[in-house]
Amino acid sequence: MTDCEYSDILTTAIEGGSNYWFSDHRVEAFYCEQMKRVMIRCVIVDKMLIDKKRVESAVESLMKRVDCKNARMDWSSEGSACDAETADIIFQLAVFGDVIYG
Repeated sequence: MTDCEYSDILTTAIEGGSNYWFSDHRVEAFYCEQMKRVMIRCVIVDKMLIDKKRVESAVESLMKRVDCKNARMDWSSEGSACDAETADIIFQLAVFGDVIYG
């Protein structure tokens, strides 16, 4: 997973997919001169660091789940891009280790 993919998943989750179930969070971001955009360095949810390694593990978990067929198809068909629903599922797997909401 590239830094850009990691940043995109978290941005999509925070802006549209996960904002209904979490509120206590902090985002650390930086301006990437090479990409000419702001990228997320990490997110802290309820004092838990959601770093790139944790999100990569969540994506691996998503690919093994039979109950998340649509999210798996979205992730693989978009070539590591995803919609808000899929980003929410990845974010929940990163935070909780399971899909709790939806």
